This record gives sequence, C-alpha cells and structure tokens, in this order.
Amino acid sequence: MLRPLLENGLARRLFKMKLILHLFLILLFSLLFCGAAAAQKIPKEFWFTFRFGFHAKDATLFDSKKKKLIVQGLDTVMTFKLKLTNREKQTIYNELQKINFIEYPEKYIYQHADTSKAYINSPCRHYFLTVNLNNKLKNVEWDNCIQSSEKDERHAALITLGKVIEKIIWAGNPLKDYHPSRVLIDPN
Repeated sequence: MLRPLLENGLARRLFKMKLILHLFLILLFSLLFCGAAAAQKIPKEFWFTFRFGFHAKDATLFDSKKKKLIVQGLDTVMTFKLKLTNREKQTIYNELQKINFIEYPEKYIYQHADTSKAYINSPCRHYFLTVNLNNKLKNVEWDNCIQSSEKDERHAALITLGKVIEKIIWAGNPLKDYHPSRVLIDPN
C-alpha cells in the first residue's frame, strides 16, 4: 500500500519537473524569437527616396519622408500624395536588410565574367535609391541595361528590390492604371 503512494509521489515530481522544463523551453524560445524580431524593427529615423524610369529626366520619384509621388512623362508632371503603411515600410526595410543594401557601392554595375555572353537590354530602366537609416544616408544607383546568361546575384537582388518598391508604390497610387512605361513611347 505504501509503494503505490511513493510511486504516485514520484510520478507527481516527475510531472512537475517536465512541466517546468517545458515552460522554461517555451520561455527561452519566446525570448529568442522576440529578440530576432526586435532586431528587424524599422529604425526610428527611416525614410527613402526612389527614382526609377527609362531616362534620368523622365523618371518617377517617390519620397517617403515628404509622402509624395512625382510621375514625369514625356511632357507631363503629376504629383500625388502617397503615404506608406507600416507594413509596406516594414516590407521595404526587410528587403534592404536581406540584401545588405548598406554594403553596395554608390553605382552598382552588372558583373559578369564572360562579356561575349552579355547583351544590351533596350530600353533599359535606371534606379536611384537613397535610404536614411538613423541619419546615415546611403545612395545606390543601378540599371538593367546589360544582361547576360550568367547571373549576378547582387544585381538580381537590386532588381528585385526595385520591383518590390515599385509594386508597393503603384499599389498605393490613386491612378493605379497609369504607368509611365505604357505612355513613354509615343505611338505617333
């Protein structure tokens, strides 16, 4: 009769120890997960300007600090108010972190080993991105004028970054159906 009580007491202690261990592991993983998420939070002073288009003069400019989108066509200039949501800002910030944007040179040129495999993409797009992270400015310029069958991972990451920002900008644009690439070439 005494033996089942001892076993029952032992079972209770083992149960309590397992419970404490599980709670400790949950707490540990929660702290690690929250710490990683906190590292990816947007800095207090984060804004950017993004200029893109087929020509430096006929470009679209977005300024997240001034909350303005300026669309320049062949003979028109249109200005829109455009404020990004926190989620959109977080998406762009995450993409900047993912490609280690801060480490890019001011002008990134497509890198390929074999120039015989390269070709000129025409018309090509130019991109200019200035990012402010806690009052530290970083400017990077790139284009998609030279292409090759050999992939340049860093260049591809910049092109993807440009597409992510453009997609967000056009999604928030009150004239979603207007896109400068559709009207840049005059059919007449």
